[in-house]
Amino acid sequence: MHGDLLDFFKHNPLSHPGGLEVCGTPIDLQKVTVDSFSIAGINDHITPWDAVYRSTLLLGGERRFVLSNSGHVQSILNPPGNPKANYIENSKLSSDPRAWYYDAQHHDGSWWPNWLKWIQEHSGAEHDTRTELGNATYPPMEAAPGTYVHVR
Repeated sequence: MHGDLLDFFKHNPLSHPGGLEVCGTPIDLQKVTVDSFSIAGINDHITPWDAVYRSTLLLGGERRFVLSNSGHVQSILNPPGNPKANYIENSKLSSDPRAWYYDAQHHDGSWWPNWLKWIQEHSGAEHDTRTELGNATYPPMEAAPGTYVHVR
């Protein structure tokens, strides 16, 4: 298993269609046609932004990539009102992350309002939240939090 994991990191089988099979089914991320909004941090030392960008290119569907001005955690936890926040975006995705960056537009402020607008455009109608547990197919078994939390 350790060798398989090393091969996975070395050869990145998800980066080309059919490079990875799960239970005999070849995986092709281009066939994942759900729209995606990807965010990365320009100073991220754990997940370099250009790697996140290249991962975005692997997916099908409408793809959006935004680059925040911070590191691994702060790029995500970057709410509106943060005077240091800014991000860049470019609707034209290039095969080269540096070319995308060169042509990108700089925006002051948090990327959160941008994402909120995007997610609202890609979501269904709002509806009231259910207040009772379960449904006809899956009735509740017991009150929350359940007995499993008491098992040692």
